[in-house]
Amino acid sequence: MKIYKKYMLVVLIGIFLAVLSTSFYYLLNSSEDSGSKRSDFPVLKSPAMCMTRESSMEEQLEMSELVVDASVLAVYPLETRQFVPASGTYEAEIYEKLGIVSSPYSVLKVKMKANEYIKGNAGDTFTMSIVAFGLESSPDFQIGNRFILTLKKYTDGTYTPVTFVSSYFFVAEDDKVYPAGEESWTQKFSGMELPECVSEFEAIEA
Repeated sequence: MKIYKKYMLVVLIGIFLAVLSTSFYYLLNSSEDSGSKRSDFPVLKSPAMCMTRESSMEEQLEMSELVVDASVLAVYPLETRQFVPASGTYEAEIYEKLGIVSSPYSVLKVKMKANEYIKGNAGDTFTMSIVAFGLESSPDFQIGNRFILTLKKYTDGTYTPVTFVSSYFFVAEDDKVYPAGEESWTQKFSGMELPECVSEFEAIEA
């Protein structure tokens, strides 16, 4: 009987240690996986048909009218517009030689809620336009998505990204920031806390 009790005690201790070890393992892994990471977001690429030069952070901020932390409120149906080149331009000459009066292009409009402006101010909400080739390299906008954006004024009074890719920075639910592309100057922001990222932008803009 004593041997049996000792045997059962050893078994129970073994089970207890196994459960404890398993619980610790899941606790450790869940804590590691609980935060956001770069792989949670897509890596955007510049349009294949466009030759682009990597602009510095300073250049991009200088070209922008708005630098803003904003969230998606609505995504509107894709619009088709007609491009008519201005008279006397190189494009107008090419169109005339080809016998073309106009050419269609697409525009996606996204209504944004401004959380915080780093540069400029367009009110509580504003509309962002993603135009033509820019659609190939833009995020798949969903209501609630949050970004830091660098934007310039578009011809119809809305705002459009300064560059195809590096104008977008994803903001995760845990307020960490991740650049949308792979441009070298953007990588230092990957995984940075939102307040620190905003401070970095403000310091360059100052």
